[in-house]
Amino acid sequence: MSSIKALIMAGGKSSRLGREKAFIAYHGKPQVLYLYNILKSLHLDVYISCRYDQATQFQGICSLIIDQEPSIGPLGGIFVAMATYPDSDWMVVACDMPMISEHTVRNLLENRGEKPVTTYKSEKKDFPEVLLTVYNKELFSAFQQAIESKNYSLQTLLKNQEKRFILPGNEQELVNVNTMEELNMVTDLIRGK
Repeated sequence: MSSIKALIMAGGKSSRLGREKAFIAYHGKPQVLYLYNILKSLHLDVYISCRYDQATQFQGICSLIIDQEPSIGPLGGIFVAMATYPDSDWMVVACDMPMISEHTVRNLLENRGEKPVTTYKSEKKDFPEVLLTVYNKELFSAFQQAIESKNYSLQTLLKNQEKRFILPGNEQELVNVNTMEELNMVTDLIRGK
């Protein structure tokens, strides 16, 4: 099996939330550090995918992968990581998923198979969690084709790939925070309210 690196996706503009998601301290430290610590504890080389204008905020945490075309979204950040380290598979984790635990990340790593994509899929949704996923290096050409055809949807890219689905042990760990309402809900859950 190929070597694997971890990519924290932090390049979004957080326009709906109105603040930088990576620096919200759900667990007593900025979310990006919380995720970094989980990934590092699993002995992964960790990188942060961000926009050029964000780079100074993340310096000193770990190595950065600068998204060359931020308007493309997460697909572009993953593509740059694949192009930069072509011999590695990539475990991708979104910084807007504050409920993720070490157990959930470890479970994804331990259950990845030979298929190009290993991902969580909730029984409650019709689509997989594209930003808590392992993408094998063999998908580089699929990412390249998606960019060339200006189809920047990771969901669309995944539809045409063989996938290994894993059911989450705790559905709440797949919750994304994009609005103040979701932020307040998740903060209450973490505090045990």
